[in-house]
Amino acid sequence: MNDGLLFFYFFWIFWIIITFFMPKSRKRTVFAVFILLSLCFANIYINVSIQVSFTYLILLFGVILLQTKQPGILYHFICTFTISIGYAALLLWESNTTIWLFTSREILIPSTIVCISHFITYGFYNRLICALFGLCIGELIFKSILYFFSFKQTIGDMEFLDIVSVTIMVNVFIALCVFINNRIRTSITQMTYK
Repeated sequence: MNDGLLFFYFFWIFWIIITFFMPKSRKRTVFAVFILLSLCFANIYINVSIQVSFTYLILLFGVILLQTKQPGILYHFICTFTISIGYAALLLWESNTTIWLFTSREILIPSTIVCISHFITYGFYNRLICALFGLCIGELIFKSILYFFSFKQTIGDMEFLDIVSVTIMVNVFIALCVFINNRIRTSITQMTYK
């Protein structure tokens, strides 16, 4: 699949959902601006001995700010570290094996990250923040390892942004399924007790 296509497609969908379906609040405005900045600076790179995507920096600093405002920062930092090591290990495994992964990387890596985040954290925002922060740190670890071996690749390239967008979409989908399941259970319980 074309690199960056999923990122642009899903981030526009996120922007539409946030702008038109979330209640007006400061959180909605911050999320909408964050998404628009990510879309605007997607193809801008900063060269500091290694190329770094500006969207990666926006994502990293935004997630750091959100992480510091969450309660239980030490626990969430450990969860983030676990996710980042898992992501870097998946990328190392992908680059070193001669046999291709058993499914597309746009499906396998985000689903693995979402599973790990669901096992070790609770709450939609906590899972999302830990998964995104873990992806950012894992990308930095993996590209630093490659840079150590004289492979200069861009940190936060379009393939990474595709993985980020699919991870967010899978988290949103799971949260939507849980919400629908709870509504159905509530309505069945109310019908049973009438």
